[in-house]
Amino acid sequence: MSIPNNIIQYKSCFNFKDVSSNPYTFFFEALSFSKLNLWKDSFSYDISGDELKYNYKNMSKLLINLNKSLKGNLNMYGRSFSKNDLVLGNLYLYYIQFISNYLFGHPEAYEPFKNDDIIKKALFNSFESITDSFYEEEYLNRFLKENFLKENELVFNHLDIVEFNIKMPRFPIFFGLNQITIPETNWILKVLISDN
Repeated sequence: MSIPNNIIQYKSCFNFKDVSSNPYTFFFEALSFSKLNLWKDSFSYDISGDELKYNYKNMSKLLINLNKSLKGNLNMYGRSFSKNDLVLGNLYLYYIQFISNYLFGHPEAYEPFKNDDIIKKALFNSFESITDSFYEEEYLNRFLKENFLKENELVFNHLDIVEFNIKMPRFPIFFGLNQITIPETNWILKVLISDN
């Protein structure tokens, strides 16, 4: 059980060109955007104190908007995990297609995993950790400075990109007495910030 050699290469809607040497790293772009005004209204930078300032009311709105983008429909781009076409959907649907393809050689044999609580909980925890990280001052400061601090000013622009990595751990699946371990995977999600 592995990823086939003759896999499909998907194109990005937004011309992203990411690649990874890890065959278990996959790239996605959110099909809904994060709102530019929410980023601008949530964060500011005080140059005199070298300090980031947060507007928590607006940041809560931003996180709701960002969650909607991350949990909504995604477009896979780059190297797929299957030689067969995938069904467009959210990360949960892509992940159960991955498991199906890994176990059965076809992504559409995902019915046995559709309501799996272990998979749902693992994905829920991953999304929750993204949201939680925005409330961890050290992480958020680093994230904002690395991505948006330009010449001592926080700059959020139309079509800026935010990227998140969701790491799904290895876990066993049981078929009767047989145990098969699903490998650890990385799911890179990109969200465009838009003024629309």
